[in-house]
Amino acid sequence: MRLLCLSLYSIVASFVIALPIYAMTDQIDFTWHKKIKLRDDKHAAASIYKPAIFNASLPSIVFITPYNRDEANKYGTYFAQHGYAFIAVDSRGRGDSEGEFIPFEKDGQDGFDVIEWVAAQPWSNQKVAMMGGSYRGFTQWATLKEAPPSLKTIVPTASVYPAIDFPYKNDIPTYYVMSWLHFISGKTNNSARFNQAHVAPIYAKLRRDGASFRELDKRLGNPSSIFQTWLDHPKYDSYWGKMVPQAQHYRAFTGPVLSITGQYDGDHLGTLNYYKNLMSSTQNAKHHYLVLGPWDHAGTRSPKKNIDGIMVGNNSLLDFKKLHLAWFNWTLKGEEKPTFLKDNIATFNIGSNRWHYYRDLQSLNLPNQRFNLSSAHKQHNVFSSGLMTSSNTLSAAPYSEYQYDPLHTKGMPKSTEHSLTGQNTAMAIDNNGVIFHSRKLKQALFLQGQISLSLWLSSNIANTDLFAMLYIIDKYGKSALISEDRVRLKRGANRDHNPNELYQIKLNSFALVSRKLPKNSRLRLVVTSEHSRYQKHYNGDGPVADQTGQGAIPATLQIHHHGKYQSSLNLPLSHTL
Repeated sequence: MRLLCLSLYSIVASFVIALPIYAMTDQIDFTWHKKIKLRDDKHAAASIYKPAIFNASLPSIVFITPYNRDEANKYGTYFAQHGYAFIAVDSRGRGDSEGEFIPFEKDGQDGFDVIEWVAAQPWSNQKVAMMGGSYRGFTQWATLKEAPPSLKTIVPTASVYPAIDFPYKNDIPTYYVMSWLHFISGKTNNSARFNQAHVAPIYAKLRRDGASFRELDKRLGNPSSIFQTWLDHPKYDSYWGKMVPQAQHYRAFTGPVLSITGQYDGDHLGTLNYYKNLMSSTQNAKHHYLVLGPWDHAGTRSPKKNIDGIMVGNNSLLDFKKLHLAWFNWTLKGEEKPTFLKDNIATFNIGSNRWHYYRDLQSLNLPNQRFNLSSAHKQHNVFSSGLMTSSNTLSAAPYSEYQYDPLHTKGMPKSTEHSLTGQNTAMAIDNNGVIFHSRKLKQALFLQGQISLSLWLSSNIANTDLFAMLYIIDKYGKSALISEDRVRLKRGANRDHNPNELYQIKLNSFALVSRKLPKNSRLRLVVTSEHSRYQKHYNGDGPVADQTGQGAIPATLQIHHHGKYQSSLNLPLSHTL
């Protein structure tokens, strides 16, 4: 009898769950589990928020997420209270939506179908917007690519750009790739084993074992065909390119776009790539805006004053719901443009704690000042470093040198020890990297724009990775990361490589930054080939994902700073903004 009751309960419960549920909450007309038919006869699950009473058809805001649409409840309630229909949708194969979730592959088509379904509803005025951050930001760009007629504006925040900032940046992945895939496996979020405290030690052991990066999914107990496919496409190629808009798609979209990112946002580079591509193709440049705050990835939606020890001030704490509301009131209802958007680009300066406004990226960049790298000795550590100087003084040593042995990484920081204000990385340098310091600043300076690093190298091997990290050290010796970049050297077969050949590389995908450099502070540049968060390069010829410790080759690299082979750091600097 008990089993029968349980069975009847299960049948009734599943029947109830399968039906739309309507509720009136806080003057909101709420519909849960509305099925939206997609072009392949699968159904996406949606929750719909509308004002309880409205006299005319409504503009609509769509939020598509792989993280369970319930996360959007606070937005749905807010926007419905302000006269919008808000539609939160589970991505294909996630939550209550049917199908299989394969990241990046069908989000655009599904987005098109959802947008046009919303526009066809009797309560819709056929004006539809999209919003959301991170993967939800990518989904907006993917939907724009498909050109749904009813899509009038998007607000992509901290947007993932496939193979530009995730799962790769400059061809180098981090273990977070598999951590994220583990998180979104199945229908619901796997939070307990997504966090770094669980994944980092497993990845650290994989590195110590000399195992290939390709084994990471199995080590985490979750073999992933998606992970394996991504490893087969380590560069931005046609596989990735088909997922994002191309020039003709940007040109065809005539609605306004508001892009949001932060200086410490992990998808900063992706957001800027979309924005630059849009601006190079659009015919509507005056209606596209970029907000560049000081935030990390989460802070692009929930800003805080303290970003891993870096204090950024109250002025940075934007009310993003109000900004979105003002944007939608302008673009969907014809009201005034948001007062915060005084020009097309809003940039927050860390240190002076003020917002500054610019017409375009070119006017945002301060004039470049070149800092030549030099040294009195070939090998460095944090207490005996090289020099970054704006003068043309000849370097006593023609080059700085370090060794990278993939099998000998004792002393390098563990993957959990990297932070914006920590100094573990610099302190761990001892012939396994090089460090350059500037002289103390005689007066405060503003650093704003694109940083670039030009290195003249020679090496005994043709293939390895380089990581460059730029810090500000205040007069008390406290450190804060300004930005970092990385590059994968691929110069052919090691057996054909000439160790005496000098070649130039450029690292020019540092974050777009804005900060005040205090008087008596100095800059620190760290260059190494070892970073425990990222895929280990064993310096072999084949695909790095398949390399193991058995084929490891020790590397010796020289960074030259003499004559025409002068390595330098280029910084956009000025005494004023």
